[in-house]
Amino acid sequence: MIDWFASDATWVFSLAILIMLGLGLIELIGLMMGASPSGWVDDFFDVDVGVHAGGGIDNTLLGWLHLGRVPFLVLLVIFLSAFGVSGFALQWALRDLFGASLPILIAVLPALVVAVSATRVVGALFARIVPKEESSAVSRDSLVGRVAVITGTSSAKVGLASEARVKDVHERTHYVMVEPEEPFNHLNGGSEVLLVRRKGARFMAIPNPHAGIMGP
Repeated sequence: MIDWFASDATWVFSLAILIMLGLGLIELIGLMMGASPSGWVDDFFDVDVGVHAGGGIDNTLLGWLHLGRVPFLVLLVIFLSAFGVSGFALQWALRDLFGASLPILIAVLPALVVAVSATRVVGALFARIVPKEESSAVSRDSLVGRVAVITGTSSAKVGLASEARVKDVHERTHYVMVEPEEPFNHLNGGSEVLLVRRKGARFMAIPNPHAGIMGP
């Protein structure tokens, strides 16, 4: 049985399952430590779903897969799970019926189709867990000028960002990566900071000049 999981007919699907389990473990450990690995990844890719004037989300492949409404790592786990399970099921069924499985390069094609479709469908279900009205979608630039709290235990320094938690105008929580605006400033864990500008996927911040008054 173990040989089957590592065989030439299934090794790609086994790898997908192992990566999925690893990502789930990383996310669990991060949440237990008060961090958000999914938020880090979203910030790294500078995820920001575009919104038309009429309130509709841009019709792109990533938007079709609900990226921006569902954390990237969650979508990746769904994709890898569906890819691995469907690939195993296909190869197992063919081996039982015909005594031989498909070559791996051919077997991945239907598994990819199933994985993309499953990501679309299951992603939509996850997006409904925390409903978000399209008309209330905000851009990341709108977070500039808002107060955030450093969630990491290490200090944010220039060139070494730390995670911060900030709420938008609709009181939804976002996790962003911040660096100090001033070269010699350190932003300590647990402190309040003011987001003063956006620099790519990160925000530049200063200590909150109104700490205790303008809370996050």
